[in-house]
Amino acid sequence: MQNCTIPNRGDDSLGSDLPVTSKTANYTIDGDTDVAKEFEFDSASAVTASLPAAASAGNGFNCIVRNVGDGDVTADPNGTEKIDGMDNIVIRKGCFCWFRCDGSNWNIVGAFLPFFTTPGNRVCLDSQTALGGATISFEDKFDTTYDRYEVELIGVYPDTNDELLNLVMRTGSTWQTDANDYRYAFSGIKSDSGTSADGGANSDEIPISGLTGVNSTASNAGLNAILQVYYPADSAIKTTVNWRLEMTDGSSVMRSYYGSGQRNAAEANNGLKFVFTNGADGGSFNLYGIKKP
Repeated sequence: MQNCTIPNRGDDSLGSDLPVTSKTANYTIDGDTDVAKEFEFDSASAVTASLPAAASAGNGFNCIVRNVGDGDVTADPNGTEKIDGMDNIVIRKGCFCWFRCDGSNWNIVGAFLPFFTTPGNRVCLDSQTALGGATISFEDKFDTTYDRYEVELIGVYPDTNDELLNLVMRTGSTWQTDANDYRYAFSGIKSDSGTSADGGANSDEIPISGLTGVNSTASNAGLNAILQVYYPADSAIKTTVNWRLEMTDGSSVMRSYYGSGQRNAAEANNGLKFVFTNGADGGSFNLYGIKKP
């Protein structure tokens, strides 16, 4: 779910102006006094917005939960109650969700959730921070527990300016880096002219930064990306990745890309490695397993 329409705060259909209430810690929304309010959470760490019991809130209770902080906000219904059939909802920075109660459970009637997952389905398997020219690899983290994995890159920048960020995979004990081990395609735009920046080929690696070097200055925010990895442990299916990212390149031009890549052989892969020529000097790499439905 993403980019759903939500009425303006002054919309008469809500019967209220939806006043904003700021929160910096866990908060339990009151079923009597918090109707038709917007709760704006600003916390550096993860917090919980607890929804009231549906029976006490009653049919028609509605509120908005918005996240403007760095920590995730988990909207958690009471007891065994559900939100559109789910146990809870994670709201990341810059996102919001508008909830309405029907007297027995909760529904989402509007939201901006571009990275929509529920914490029960998204399991953190590893988290690494790049320091001093590091090469980041996730090894022996992939098995048949999950069909899909997610890698989150936040504020990643190289030790030396204008270096490419590439991805390679490991089969058994061997990192696959031969010519034509992979194929890829990507498309994007850049801030200096708005023209497209596209590419595609067979290669010895997958170019996550789109054949463009990443800026090495930390204040330029580096590279931020979400990668989805499909069926890495299945020897009968070619491991496939897709990604979307924004970055500042070595010439301080903003770029936005989406792309996909694939191993050219159907083999079980047990490792992913992110490679700058001289290593990564900053940023975090987080690996998640996405549970099968």
